[in-house]
Amino acid sequence: MEREAAQDNLSHAKLTDEELSNTLQFKYLGVMQAADGDPLTSVFHCVEIAWSRFINLMYILTASKVSKSPRLRLFQALVISTLLYGCEFEK
Repeated sequence: MEREAAQDNLSHAKLTDEELSNTLQFKYLGVMQAADGDPLTSVFHCVEIAWSRFINLMYILTASKVSKSPRLRLFQALVISTLLYGCEFEK
């Protein structure tokens, strides 16, 4: 809530005569960015997408008829890669 109030007090950019609103978060190249540079915004977004991917594939990943090796490879390729995409930290 505090961040939203701070955003309202900032000056707004204009495109022709239309005033553009400030935003707290935006997606850039598929990665969620925070206006204040908070790196956890990107991490939370990656986790949400990975959970969604896991839930969509749960019937395959938990199928007892499929052996563990292909299920683990699918999990790594489809869920873990989604989780790690764009989740980079710089010191």
